Formats: sequence, structure tokens, C-alpha cells
Amino acid sequence: MLTPNVIDISEQCSTIDFSKLKSEGIKSVIIRLGVGNTQDKRATEFITEAKRVGLIIHGYHEYQDDVENQIQWSIQNAHKLGLSNNAYYFLKVRSNKNNIKELFRPFYRNWKMNRWNVGLYASVTEFNNFNSDEFERNDIYKWAIKNDDQSIEKMNLLSINSLDGIGKDIDVSGKLNQVININDSIETDPNKDYRVSSGAFVGFDYSTTSIQGGKFLVASPDGVNKIPKLGPDGSFMFNRDDGERILKLIGAEFVPKIRINKNAPSKVPSDYSDGIFYEKVFLDSFQIKVNQGKLGILTTKVIVDANHCYARQQLEIVDSKKPVILLRNGRDNAWKSWTYLLGDEENAGSD
Repeated sequence: MLTPNVIDISEQCSTIDFSKLKSEGIKSVIIRLGVGNTQDKRATEFITEAKRVGLIIHGYHEYQDDVENQIQWSIQNAHKLGLSNNAYYFLKVRSNKNNIKELFRPFYRNWKMNRWNVGLYASVTEFNNFNSDEFERNDIYKWAIKNDDQSIEKMNLLSINSLDGIGKDIDVSGKLNQVININDSIETDPNKDYRVSSGAFVGFDYSTTSIQGGKFLVASPDGVNKIPKLGPDGSFMFNRDDGERILKLIGAEFVPKIRINKNAPSKVPSDYSDGIFYEKVFLDSFQIKVNQGKLGILTTKVIVDANHCYARQQLEIVDSKKPVILLRNGRDNAWKSWTYLLGDEENAGSD
């Protein structure tokens, strides 16, 4: 009979007696740190209690459809909650809209660069559809539900059952129950005054971002910041501008994707990452009244430097008789007022 030695928990759990669980043989805990871009309400409480009784702590992020910038948010959230270096960080996906393999890959790359071990929660069937060599080569931890009618031989962690919201799991590999080597010694830049040329420097140097661990292949778009370009699995990392340049070089046409984002009105500049974003929005949610037209395309251009996040938004009303375009700037957590770039208050008025 398989004996659970790991639990997975979230805010949905009932009261948890961590001391009792440890006495029953539980050695480590996987705590849900967040969902989409919302922190689990009890994550801090669980981390504190698990530390108190001496359980090894790992975390997981639950992917949520139609929420943007989850990768960067999940990194910031895990750092804020204090997820240790070399702890395991799992992605839990419950989505029928996306290719889980393609969805997981950028999470893996970015989490790995932030010095966490990485795992994926999925069904055995989904794991069997993946390239197992890729998982083994990159040491990706496989977490699946135990099901007697499926092959579970190559899974690392098996979910056995759930009672009162507490998942009972078996760490087949034993890696989750090993003492975490935090390895606080990080190689930093010994030559702080080394100057780089804006937009021209590419080479191996120390990252100025939160990604640490020695020298990277980096580029400097502004002559100050040095941005990693080589991922931990050997892949090159491209931002949106890089991608557009590459597509032009190979003769391909870049077609920006317009996303429907219900959360767009509540987003501030710092909620976006560096790049250009296209979103379909409804004007009522922006408190903008238009005599004719209720639908718009929101274009957000963002530049992030070491100190601030700068953004410019252009809102094009697409279902009015006359063209109406509004423009506004923003910085960090605030937007300026809308300015009419095309059209006037006769065609559109702001509350």
C-alpha cells in the first residue's frame, strides 16, 4: 500500500493540523501561491505553519485563462512569499483552450532562471503526449493523478486522494523530501563601472535583472541594463521587437493578435510588461460615453527601465460613424487623463 508523504493545499482547505500531518509521515508540502494574478488568501499562513513544524516547502501556481502577464506575476508573487531557491515550483493547468505543452514552456524557462526547480501538474494522458526526452533532459518534475487504468511508471509525484481539500501525494522520486539547499551565494558583477554601448552590446556578462546565477549571454537596449538572452535550456529569449525583426528577415508577416481582456480597465501601467499589447475593450467599462459606438481596440505600448514603467495607450473606437481616437500616458500605478487625438467631445464625451 502506498503511503502519502507529501500534501498539496490551497485556501479551499479546511483547518489543517500540520503537527499531526507530520507525525503521520508527511515530510513536505506543496502550497498554492496564486491563481492567475491573485495571491492565495492563505499562502502566507500555510508557509508560516509549515516552517514552524519543519515541513519542506514547495509551491504551485494555478494557471487561469484570459489573464495576461501571469509568468512575471507568478515570479514576483513567489519571491514576495519567500519561495526558497531550489524549491520546486509547479504549474497547475486546468484549461481546454490552450496547448499545455506550449503554455508550460515559457513558465519553465523563466522560473528556472529565477533558480527554482520546475514541475508540471497534468494528467498522465497529457504527459504521454509530450516529448519525454525534453522533460528528462531539462529535469522537469511530473505530477499526475494516480489512475489504475493509465501508465504511471514515469511519473515523479502521484496524487492519491483528497480529503477536506488536502491533497495526499506520494513523492515517487524522493526529490521533494530532500532538504533544500538554498545556495545563497550568488555570483555578482565584480566590475560595476563596466560601460556598454546602447543597443549594441551583446556578450556574456552579469544580468542587471532579478535573474541571477553568474554570467549570461546578455544584450543592453539602453546602455545601462543588461538583459539575459539565453535561457537555461539553451534556447534564445526574444522580446516582441526581436520577434518582429526576425519575421521581417525571413519574409514573414507579423499579425498582432487582439485579445479580449475584461480586466483591461482596472490595469495600471505596471501590470504590463515591456512591449506592445492589443486588447478588445468595451467603452462603458472605461467610463467613456460615445454618441455612436461602444467597442474599441486598445493599444498599449510599454517601456520598463530600472526605476519606472512607462506606458502609452491609444483607444480607437471602431463602431462609430466618425473616427474617434483617444490617447493617454501613464507611469507605474497611475494614468493621466484621456486626450482626443482624432474626433472631439461632440462625437465622444468622457465622464
